[in-house]
Amino acid sequence: MAEKQVNEIPGPLRANYEKGLQAIQRDNLEYALELLWTVVEKEPTFFQGRQALRRAAATKAGKNKSMFKKVMNSAGGSAYLAKAQIELKSNPLAALNEVEKYLMGDPGSVSAHRIAGDAALACELTETARFSLQIVNKLAPKDREAAEKLAVFHVAQGEVEKAEAVYDALIRHYPGDPALSMKAKNVSASKTMTQGGYENASREGGTFRDALKNKDEADSLEQEHRLVKDSETAARLIAEYERRLESEPENVKLVRELADLCALTEDYYRSLEYYNMLETMSGGIDSLTEKARADVTVKRLNQYIEHELDPNAEDYEEQKSDLVRQRDEFIIGDCRQRVDKYPTDMNLRYEYGKLLFDAGKIGDAIKELQKAQVNQHVRFASMLLLAKCFSHRKMNDMAARKLKEAIDEKPEMDSVKKGLVYEYGNVLEEMGQMEEAIEQYKQIYEVDIDYQDVAKRVDDYYDSQG
Repeated sequence: MAEKQVNEIPGPLRANYEKGLQAIQRDNLEYALELLWTVVEKEPTFFQGRQALRRAAATKAGKNKSMFKKVMNSAGGSAYLAKAQIELKSNPLAALNEVEKYLMGDPGSVSAHRIAGDAALACELTETARFSLQIVNKLAPKDREAAEKLAVFHVAQGEVEKAEAVYDALIRHYPGDPALSMKAKNVSASKTMTQGGYENASREGGTFRDALKNKDEADSLEQEHRLVKDSETAARLIAEYERRLESEPENVKLVRELADLCALTEDYYRSLEYYNMLETMSGGIDSLTEKARADVTVKRLNQYIEHELDPNAEDYEEQKSDLVRQRDEFIIGDCRQRVDKYPTDMNLRYEYGKLLFDAGKIGDAIKELQKAQVNQHVRFASMLLLAKCFSHRKMNDMAARKLKEAIDEKPEMDSVKKGLVYEYGNVLEEMGQMEEAIEQYKQIYEVDIDYQDVAKRVDDYYDSQG
């Protein structure tokens, strides 16, 4: 379908478009988004309106620099993204509108722009497709699949020089890749039109999307079960799974794999998009998935703190301190919510107890650890941490009893028992029972002289005996 120009849309919508542009200039971005959305919703083929809507969203996002809020609020529009993915195959124009709702709140979403590009290609909205594909390439320049898709688009439009530039940039990210070099040479020699099937598609009345589909089907699917050994393999798997997701939008396992793979490549924000998508799918969320999503959230925040905060900013230390505080509050708060949701998961309850202990909330930690110790999988870890809680409160007699109970239950001197015995020795020292403490350290010394500082403790003791 053809994209409309401003003079081709109805008068009332044209007026809203003009008002929306004025609102952007006046920095009244909420009003601009409201006006421009009414235009795009009713005239989805009006490219200039969509372009203005995304500019307003990007400007608004740029003014809200809270990385914490960006990460934590990303779940809010997940339903739009999931619906867009489902609609993509059967009703791409509807998919385009759904993904636009998501982009209004998160204009930096690579996944959303990918869907927008695919939907625009399916509708043959050339400028919208170009706009979306270029944004994906800008946001994720190392995304090989997206970059090649943009290059293919440029070739189909007769823009060979632009395709060459895309391949040149891609080769800089993947130097020495013979397949990329060959494709770049083909483009330069104007051979891609025939080799990729684009001329044939055109002559036979096909579309760019038909040619692209043929190209995709020619790609090998053997990587699906291949062990991920490096980031390039992971990137290819991600691209393959995302292609499959177009035809299997309700495949929970596929979405979960994408979330895990994106996390593996340290594309944490994109990983979160897929984890949040799982929340909208039947059977998509369980305790392990929620734990994985929480871990990725923390990794994304750490990534931002360590690599993306501007150390030269005047308020750098203030920004960093605030983000660290919010991150730590999130870690405990999220774990508490999961404990409330899965009260019988004792591994989770131990995790929560440890977080509380590390935060100095000893009484709350004791309560959780006392419950967790009934589970054999975390029993000894819970008992050890309980003893540390008691020691922290100077209740050394209670700590000693708890440790003795655990030690008696653990016959073999493995790493777990060494930790219990070592802590028991510390507690006995605190109680002034040095001889008994040394006996504990000696048990470890006899089987593992390198364990923590037992060698020094035992040697110093014997030296002091003359």
